Amino acid sequence: MQIWNNASEFRPHIAKPLTWMTSITRYRALDRLTHEKRYHDPIDFDQELNSVDAEDQSASPEAYAIASKNDGFLDECLQTLNERARKSVSMAYLHGCSREEIADRFKSNVNTIKSWLRRGVERLKQCIDQKTQ
Repeated sequence: MQIWNNASEFRPHIAKPLTWMTSITRYRALDRLTHEKRYHDPIDFDQELNSVDAEDQSASPEAYAIASKNDGFLDECLQTLNERARKSVSMAYLHGCSREEIADRFKSNVNTIKSWLRRGVERLKQCIDQKTQ
């Protein structure tokens, strides 16, 4: 509805229509997530990430055989990252946390978190590329 109602505000010299609509959709989704987080209990990331690590270590060979190849590569590559990079990437990309939330969790500044995420994702990409060749 917001796209329809704000169609007169679209400026073709600034962005393509799909880019403009995607931005509106993204910001609405982020607003919704922020609103929902206010009314839910905070996630204990240490407990959640540790339980994921424990599940990965105790999985049977059959479970690994059933899991998709790409998921296996991602899991293997995540394990190659240091703990703070692995937790930061997991919080950002698996749990949808903002950089500010991650910075609060690690008692660090946002620019440091940006660097951790960028380097972590670059290492993941390199690792996955090596495994898929």
